[in-house]
Amino acid sequence: MTLRDWYQFTDSFENTVSCCQALGLIPFKPSEPCNNGHNNWCIGTCGRAIDGCRWICKERSCRLTRSIRDGTFFSGSKLEMSQILDLMLFWSQGVDSHKFLRRHCGFASNSTIVDWKNFLCDVCAEHFLRNPAVIGGVGHIVEIDESSWTKRKYNRGRAIGNQWVFGGTDRDTGECFAVTVDRRDATTLLPIIQQYVRP
Repeated sequence: MTLRDWYQFTDSFENTVSCCQALGLIPFKPSEPCNNGHNNWCIGTCGRAIDGCRWICKERSCRLTRSIRDGTFFSGSKLEMSQILDLMLFWSQGVDSHKFLRRHCGFASNSTIVDWKNFLCDVCAEHFLRNPAVIGGVGHIVEIDESSWTKRKYNRGRAIGNQWVFGGTDRDTGECFAVTVDRRDATTLLPIIQQYVRP
């Protein structure tokens, strides 16, 4: 996808929401009913909402509302969705200097950039911990290492703990695995290598 393609997907709030729904970042409707037990939602305008719209219960006797961000990747953030999506795109491409992101994503604070970049790293780390791949094989070079990963409060901000992780990356394919470990001795690590790295 080129930048021109990307901006066509996110050039309006409606397109941004559709893009997020297609990517599974926002549901097509909330999975939970409103507080009155109805599950008949639509998106409607709301001047007080950060995004200018909210989920609205369509039952005439109800009309309760809910943020379209509730329970999503965007919940708790005051940034515009397009800012977050642009940051994700540039970060995934390695074009993520603070100067560049401030200019092209409209960030005013370096700490906000740091928090979101850390959060994106955490999301990727969580994915690889849940879905470790078997990598390597004949003619492949696999790099292995151990690292202490931090867990941040509310997914962003101050670190509240760490966990040792052992992992590897296939230089040729870019595939990788990551496994949490309590010990970093040969007895612990060699079976992991045999499990996730092909001979």
